[in-house]
Amino acid sequence: MTNRVTATHAENAAAILTPTSIADEGAVTEPIVPYREPQPIGPASASISQSAESGPLRSFKLKLTINPLVVRILRLADHRTGWNTYGAGPVDEKAQSAAIDFVGSFDRLPSKVPAPAVAPLANRGIALKWLTEDREIDIRFFPDGGGDYCVVRRRDDELVAEGMIDSSETLKGVVEGHVLGRLPLRAS
Repeated sequence: MTNRVTATHAENAAAILTPTSIADEGAVTEPIVPYREPQPIGPASASISQSAESGPLRSFKLKLTINPLVVRILRLADHRTGWNTYGAGPVDEKAQSAAIDFVGSFDRLPSKVPAPAVAPLANRGIALKWLTEDREIDIRFFPDGGGDYCVVRRRDDELVAEGMIDSSETLKGVVEGHVLGRLPLRAS
């Protein structure tokens, strides 16, 4: 169990994180690995038109909003082989897809979830990390489609919970229980 905590700390040793306050609904932490900020090119919009044969011609204007967390996850694909100076490959599409599906599920939770830090893993996976007042929560998605999570008490690095990701319900429980602080902080 301590090995997982040590591994998590080693993976993030060079990370610069901004603590996330659960009370601050607009809190967004910086990613663990720096990335290029997207350059704004104006509001995203699309037009949809009907053909004249199907009735009166109408035009619609849609405003599209892209989740900035999804953009961060997608940007991880920009890393080239060797991004960590040890020959790590680019982020795997399966891991990317799982992470995007997961952050997309935040909208279905009863409370607003603060944005996590996002980082690539040396095994081509993706890590999401939250720092709350008393907990450090890591969720990792692997190229083989699997993943795991780890919750550590910050004051003494005591492992509180860990496990494999076997369903979206598991992840929902980790987010609601630990990121949103609904579970008491007891060591396992």
